[in-house]
Amino acid sequence: MLMEASDSGDKMKIYGVMDEKSDKLQNFVMYSPSDCALICIFGSISMDVVAKQAFND
Repeated sequence: MLMEASDSGDKMKIYGVMDEKSDKLQNFVMYSPSDCALICIFGSISMDVVAKQAFND
C-alpha cells in the first residue's frame, strides 16, 4: 500500500510498486470500498508525470 486517505468516513486505498532506480510507479491500483470502485493501471508511470498531474492547477 502506498497511501490510504479518508474523508467523512469514506476510505480510498492506493497500491503500487515503486521502482526507485528508474523513478517509476508500476501497476497502480486505487480502491474505494464504499463506492465499490476499483481502478487498475498496469505498466509504468514516471513520477514526474504523476507529480505534474497531482499539482496541476
